[in-house]
Amino acid sequence: MDRYSELEDLRRSLAMLPPGAPALDREAAMGLLVELQSKQGQRRSPDGSGREVANAPGVGVIETLTFRCAEGVDESAFLAADRRVQTEFVPNLPGFLRRTTARRLDGEGWIVVTLWEGPSDAAEAASLAAADPAVQALESLIEPGSVLVGRFETLE
Repeated sequence: MDRYSELEDLRRSLAMLPPGAPALDREAAMGLLVELQSKQGQRRSPDGSGREVANAPGVGVIETLTFRCAEGVDESAFLAADRRVQTEFVPNLPGFLRRTTARRLDGEGWIVVTLWEGPSDAAEAASLAAADPAVQALESLIEPGSVLVGRFETLE
């Protein structure tokens, strides 16, 4: 495994840590972040060829999923199912960068924001999600008519 892959694995692992988890000491964490930032300048081409390009604009994708839970769904059951997707499904997908879930301030809905390296990564994840048990369990708790998915290309 090359150093870039090792750093990506580490970054994904750190993104999955729950709040309050033990932290790296500052010096070690800063060293890893500096190295990761220097490696992030090399990204895959958005044309799906797999070739690396330096600081390619528009390579990053922000995917949003907004929805309401189905009638009668217990919030703790929803959060457990969401956590399962967070720990079992997305961290091992190609191009996955980060995922976070948030509740609307009025409590009437949810958003999941997932960051991908490129459009093909988001599309591949969507196709794999249909057969994944963790994703299916989460989807069973969501009101189907409330789902709205958006994908946005980053400009930086």
